[in-house]
Amino acid sequence: MTRFFLILLLAALPAGVHAQVAATTTQVTANVISGPITVLSIRNLNFGVVGLGVAKTVPYANASAAKVQLSGSSNAFAQITFTLPTQLPNIQALPGINMPISFGAGSAAWNRDQDNAGAATAFNPAGPVVGRFGPPPRPWLWIYLGGTVNPSPTQAPGIYQGTIILTITYL
Repeated sequence: MTRFFLILLLAALPAGVHAQVAATTTQVTANVISGPITVLSIRNLNFGVVGLGVAKTVPYANASAAKVQLSGSSNAFAQITFTLPTQLPNIQALPGINMPISFGAGSAAWNRDQDNAGAATAFNPAGPVVGRFGPPPRPWLWIYLGGTVNPSPTQAPGIYQGTIILTITYL
């Protein structure tokens, strides 16, 4: 009985085992980004005169919106990140006198290659977004930022200022 079992086992195996071989090629590409990012702040966000109890919005394409020109590596992708204030302190009053500031879904925009806010890609500055530097010979990235201030009807008079931080990171 044992002998019969072994014979069946051997008969079940294939007569020969042949390895199957397949080969292919692929290309590897690496884009080395060279050079630093140069930042030129062209214009600050400026709300001008604001009336008591009246919200004032500056769109990103407005002449009072913040505008920054960046020079970097041609065609490189970059992450654009803002650190935004929610309150602007009155620099002429005692600490604690603030005015609310906000930034909506379309408060910012970026454009590669040329300074043209009208043709820029709008984005929400509350979260990071990916932009791209322009091609040679203009490896520029333009960023525009607007926003809204909302003074109360009893807002203390004075100059309200804050800081906005723009961070650009190559990807």
